[in-house]
Amino acid sequence: MGCGFLSIFIGTFGALFQTKIKRLFAYSAISHMGFILVSLSNFTAINFAIAFIYGITYIFLNISFFAILICLRKFDGSELKDIRELSSLFKNNKILAFFFSLNLFSIAGIPPLFGFYSK
Repeated sequence: MGCGFLSIFIGTFGALFQTKIKRLFAYSAISHMGFILVSLSNFTAINFAIAFIYGITYIFLNISFFAILICLRKFDGSELKDIRELSSLFKNNKILAFFFSLNLFSIAGIPPLFGFYSK
């Protein structure tokens, strides 16, 4: 249980000052694995089911996050690396910006999105 809380703490506060997209998402992954460790620390059947549902939700959100990042590739084939490069996304592609925002809010666990209910 202590490792889970430490993982949540490191993942949350480590992500605060990141400027790279993938590094930010790596810290998010550390935090999410902490939630799964905390759930599994009680060793009951319901907690294993909750961890399984959370894992499925997390996999779905990861796939959609990286699919959107692939769609955001520049015309010359290079990928976005810095968070500041996302600033013009709403001007260029409003629909993709909307779904990207929904995905990020769901990963963060903002109600009433899917990520909130899994947490």
